[in-house]
Amino acid sequence: MDRICPLTIKETFGINRQHETVSTGIPFPKSLVHQIDTLHLVDNDANTIPCQLVPLELWPDRSVKWALLYFSVNIEAYQKAEYFFTITETSKKDIAPPPYVSFCESGNNIQLATDCYNFTISTITDKPGETVITRTASNNSRISQHIELLWETDKGETLSFSTTKVTIEETGSLCTKIVNEGIFRDSNKKRIAKAAIRYFLWATSPIMQADILVHNPQAAKHPGGIWDLGDKGSVYFNDLTLRISCPENNSRLTWKTKPSAEIQSGQYPSFIIHQNSSGGRNWNSPNHVNCKGEKTVSYKGFKVTANNGTQELAANIW
Repeated sequence: MDRICPLTIKETFGINRQHETVSTGIPFPKSLVHQIDTLHLVDNDANTIPCQLVPLELWPDRSVKWALLYFSVNIEAYQKAEYFFTITETSKKDIAPPPYVSFCESGNNIQLATDCYNFTISTITDKPGETVITRTASNNSRISQHIELLWETDKGETLSFSTTKVTIEETGSLCTKIVNEGIFRDSNKKRIAKAAIRYFLWATSPIMQADILVHNPQAAKHPGGIWDLGDKGSVYFNDLTLRISCPENNSRLTWKTKPSAEIQSGQYPSFIIHQNSSGGRNWNSPNHVNCKGEKTVSYKGFKVTANNGTQELAANIW
């Protein structure tokens, strides 16, 4: 059995991982993979690992050039796990168990059922601009989280995200993507910007991933081929905030200030994670200025602030 495209997963944060979700792009040589379903992910002991593969790009001969891989790993702190692909004549459809994820759309709700949890995503709530995600476990315990995306203009006005469309972008045996598209409007109902929140829900994990894309639909002007900041098509804002309400007694915060530091944890009714700069060695480069030539960063990386009534937390993270 030939092994191709080796993949190594390293645990670097000192945490024992159980059903940790992994997604990565995988390149394939030309003419090697013509049917994505004949690819099987295996570990060093030749155990077949359930995975989801999505072709992203093809070679001129229609073989797969790039694919997006989803799978989950169990790995101990500071250890590594190695995986490979094999190609067989047997399709994964012929040997794989039934899909872990099923879904249905009901009115303004999208419901997903996995082996671990049921999720309901609703964008029609008592509060405009809010999304409610409810997670129900097999023992019928239920947790609801209220999510808001807020935009603060350069004049200090706070705008709420207004949903225009919710779609199921991708489904599979391990991962399902749901996209919540919408807009920000000011007090005069003028459209300021577009945005999309992409939710990743995994069959093997209760953890949900959210990616946020903000889009200025106005065309930029480049007179003389010069890309100056602050042209007529620009949109100015002070802050973009994702607000997530955690259920009472469930807002435990666990963090590290850097990969080599000890893990810290605490129970906090609320906390703020603020990204001020990239966190890299050039975080305070003079390139990080606005259209007025003013620096826009004041400290390196992220900062977490919280208060549980007795303990104040202020940690820089990068």
